[in-house]
Amino acid sequence: MGNRLFVSVDCENNQIRERIEELQQEIAPLGVHNLEDLEKLHLTLGFIGNVSDRIKYNIKKDLEGIEMNPFSVPVKNVGVFPKLDYIKIIWAGCESGNIVDLHRIVQENLPKEYRSEKEFHPHITISRLKSINKKEKTKLKNIIKKHENKDFGKLKVNGFRLKESILKKDGAVHRTIKKYEFHS
Repeated sequence: MGNRLFVSVDCENNQIRERIEELQQEIAPLGVHNLEDLEKLHLTLGFIGNVSDRIKYNIKKDLEGIEMNPFSVPVKNVGVFPKLDYIKIIWAGCESGNIVDLHRIVQENLPKEYRSEKEFHPHITISRLKSINKKEKTKLKNIIKKHENKDFGKLKVNGFRLKESILKKDGAVHRTIKKYEFHS
């Protein structure tokens, strides 16, 4: 069971990356963060988890039939999981009916045991907060509130990827297994 898989839309828009980096620089001094690597920014459509090579092959095939027209997703708003008083993840929102539709179609094409039961909250993770003191937490909450309506730009969605997450000491390495392109 060595294949830790997920399905995503990669963020390859430099404007979005630059605006996320600006926010990361603003929040970095507050608490202990694992800032998301700008080269790994993505919107997760489904986390599959650990699977065998055979299952990986089957999932790769199952996702081949998905077809949509390319579309854009506004990346805006800054939010947190699970809540502002207990921050673990800081994210940029990706609200669009098309991305919700793509998520649903991806989920429908996965084997039942790998479909997500969780409610879908489309987002790009900016940071994972490890620890923070009370004084810094107040400052961080104020920064998040200041940027809650921030517009990062539009993410062009021309397809999606099946990716593998390889856990290392210094963080996860993401490797694309297959890129699925949309054709208009």
